[in-house]
Amino acid sequence: SESCRGIITHVKSTADSIATLFDDPTLGNKIFHIPLGTRQRVTCKTPKPNGPVTILFTNSWHQGSTSFYLRGGLDVLEAYAVVFSKYPGSRLVLRTKLPPDLDQRYRCLIDRCNVQVIDQFLSEPEMEALFTSADAYVLPAARLHVVSVLQAMASGLAIIVSDGWGMAEYITHGRNGLIVPGRYGRSSWMDSNGMLRENYQPLFRADPAVTNGLADALSSLIKDVQMRTTLGQTALNDIGTRFSLERWNHDLAIAFDSALRDLRLTGND
Repeated sequence: SESCRGIITHVKSTADSIATLFDDPTLGNKIFHIPLGTRQRVTCKTPKPNGPVTILFTNSWHQGSTSFYLRGGLDVLEAYAVVFSKYPGSRLVLRTKLPPDLDQRYRCLIDRCNVQVIDQFLSEPEMEALFTSADAYVLPAARLHVVSVLQAMASGLAIIVSDGWGMAEYITHGRNGLIVPGRYGRSSWMDSNGMLRENYQPLFRADPAVTNGLADALSSLIKDVQMRTTLGQTALNDIGTRFSLERWNHDLAIAFDSALRDLRLTGND
């Protein structure tokens, strides 16, 4: 359409797929890939070499209880049970509503393994304090949840995510976080026709591959304070550069200027 002057996306996988999806190579000239930006919430994260490690898992903003499953909540609980048996001083905070149909086994696990469930409304300062108080953030979700990932990065947390669609565009394994395999190609993937495919059914039961990978990653972060610190600080540095508000606004300006320039050239301004 001549009235479409630009398409802005924060995921490169989407940018690459649009021309294929619509079978129109010329669409590539209209696409602007601009990774999302946010502001830093802390300047540095002080390591706690001898203190207990607090692990944070959060639900979506709307707090729909089903999203507990879709964001990998069952695998988090399974992995944490393993971790807690080896490191009983650890602590898990679940910022989520629990699904009404959550199996009793998981409710018992929550009761006996030092798990705090926060399911009431939190103000923005309270949410920021929650992130700041944690040491690690876990999100083995079906696919990318960019606001949650960036919020954890901006708080200087060591992050563990799944390999779900889009995650690797923001988290680089071993550099600014850890990636646990098991979601891509099973719960989310981009097919050869440029269509994002999603199958959420596997998320409604624990996946041994994801659980084991998550338990190993959490154990590594608990044992290795230097790894925890380096991952968190690198993530924080990325917020100041690759994912800053300043870079986001700068790149948006380029996209908008391009659209306005095309309008002026066609005499439609």
